[in-house]
Amino acid sequence: MNPLLYVRHRLRAMISQIEELEQSEFPYSTPRRVLGYIKGWCEDLLESETELGPKPSADVIMDYANKSLLLCEKYLPILGFVLRSTNIRNGFELFGPLRRIADSLLSPERAETEQRTPLILSSEWDYMPMFRMASTLPGFVMIGLPANESSNPLLFPLCGHELGHALWGRGNRDSDYFGKLRKTLAGIFNAKWQEIVDVVHQFKDTKKPPVQGELSAESFAGMRSQAEEWAALQAEEVFCDFVGVRLFGRAYFLAFAHLLLPGNIGKRLPGYPNVVPRVRYMLAAMEAYGFEKDDLSSDLFEDRPDWDMPAHRVLLRFADEAVSAVINDLVADVDKAAERGGVAFLDKGQVDKILAAFRYVVPPVGGAGLADILNAGWRVFEDDGFWKEYDHIYNDKARVLRDLLLKSIELIEVEEIRIEMEKRHAAANRSDS
Repeated sequence: MNPLLYVRHRLRAMISQIEELEQSEFPYSTPRRVLGYIKGWCEDLLESETELGPKPSADVIMDYANKSLLLCEKYLPILGFVLRSTNIRNGFELFGPLRRIADSLLSPERAETEQRTPLILSSEWDYMPMFRMASTLPGFVMIGLPANESSNPLLFPLCGHELGHALWGRGNRDSDYFGKLRKTLAGIFNAKWQEIVDVVHQFKDTKKPPVQGELSAESFAGMRSQAEEWAALQAEEVFCDFVGVRLFGRAYFLAFAHLLLPGNIGKRLPGYPNVVPRVRYMLAAMEAYGFEKDDLSSDLFEDRPDWDMPAHRVLLRFADEAVSAVINDLVADVDKAAERGGVAFLDKGQVDKILAAFRYVVPPVGGAGLADILNAGWRVFEDDGFWKEYDHIYNDKARVLRDLLLKSIELIEVEEIRIEMEKRHAAANRSDS
């Protein structure tokens, strides 16, 4: 076997694939930047073979081969994601308005002349929307919607949740909330230690959680760390739901329901709150942000069943309890971030105006925001009598609504371009004078 030969072919195949992708027609420039970074890393690693020397040791060769393997494994899925971003199924109209929201939310201090948020919208052959990130691509926001729904504007509010993951990574939220959750869990373990004793035989002779130096302290530390990890992951997911609610109001809740109702699709995932409490947290956030809940409730949702291991169930229950203790903090944190970025609240008056325009199957004229348009779209979708007087439209309601929403969203971008051109023209006139 010749490991160095394998590495050369492996890296050249990656470079060849990237060069082929570079020939694609991208609707915006961000995907090309990602391709450029990955291609550069592949080329650098390929060229670095000369630095191994004329007779490298087996260990040096294996280390070099392993680097190439890790690079291919890490970035090939991102190349696929970039390729799918060119697919005409995607709602390209969303890109401009969503990037402006991302700019406001993620970089509120950014001047208008500075670099915009490097956003990529794509599709996933996975039913759940996904936020992709790589530590070597800092700042890039890569959001994928399920391929079968990637052109459905009614599900665009789910991008708010994925933006939440990007926002969570800004600042010190991981460490700040971990500290709060750890302190809360310490109190829960002390207050409910008997529940652990009842399911873990190792602790049957203890009256309280063991401390360092005591028998079984190491085992308890592992259990405590597991509960802390689950609680931290859950807190991030709830935070992201609240970002979706704050940005899109009722439309986010309905998009979530459209995707997941009733929610009982397999065993409980420890890194997420169970379905019913998660929905109730969203409803609480809607109320806190002043959105009308109307007939929305958790009644039609079902929890996923717990795992069979008793100790697992107890630890997860403790993690759930710790997360419930920081809900108000998460609500306030999201609202503060939105305020700092100048993210406008949903405008009910605008929603009514848009709905009036939609009755005539025309897009709204001026002043409409993305959240306003999507909430109006959901009202049309839920109203079984909307357009009933027009048989040819009513019989094709889903497609007509989709096209009308996409055109309305496109006009947001057209209006922004017009405003930007007027600013540039005014600036040029000032400099001439």
